[in-house]
Amino acid sequence: MIIFTLRRLLLLVTLFFLTFVGFSLSYFTPHAPAAGRLAVERLAVLVQRTVALGLRCLQH
Repeated sequence: MIIFTLRRLLLLVTLFFLTFVGFSLSYFTPHAPAAGRLAVERLAVLVQRTVALGLRCLQH
């Protein structure tokens, strides 16, 4: 009986923890998809500059 009660308590604590983590992530990163999009755009610009620099080096 004690083990069953401890399992329930552990389940409640785990659910509370996951809810708290989910709330924290949604609260502190409200523009996460936009930030991810900006990171992809920055990577694309970096690749374009690297390719352009490589092509310039090949021309000389």
